[in-house]
Amino acid sequence: MRKTGTHFLVLGLTLYFSFASFASDKSPECIIKGKPAGIDNHQVLVWKRTTKNQFQARAYIRGIVTRAFGKKGDHDHFEIQLDQHKDDTIEVIYNNHFGALPKLKTGQNVEACGDYITSYAKAGGYPASPSKAIIHWVHKNTRGGTHENGFVMIEGSLYGFPNHD
Repeated sequence: MRKTGTHFLVLGLTLYFSFASFASDKSPECIIKGKPAGIDNHQVLVWKRTTKNQFQARAYIRGIVTRAFGKKGDHDHFEIQLDQHKDDTIEVIYNNHFGALPKLKTGQNVEACGDYITSYAKAGGYPASPSKAIIHWVHKNTRGGTHENGFVMIEGSLYGFPNHD
């Protein structure tokens, strides 16, 4: 049997998810409902498959970059693979006001903590996500109030959380 890029991607994802079960030591805590949360790709994929358009929740995910959608205004949009099936993806939307991201490349490791939204249809002036789900607010809360901070880690480097110790 001939090995293809897809075979290597599945093998890489399997190994990645097998050995990368804990968050990076450099990442801040992802707080959900006032408590530190662990990575839960499975729950996010359940929401993606079972909730109505515009369902919202907090999420902490880990995956690998599969494609970059580019900049839209002052936000970077890119997709990460959360599990081994083709549609196990989510679009990450990052606000560049919290610093520029590096040039994204397929296969880069990503952790993201932020607000999950099911997005398979246009709503409120926003187009549907090509991934049918997004995670955004992956940055520090500079507005005050009770909204929890978010962040994104790419290849172990923290973004969206300036002045992190």
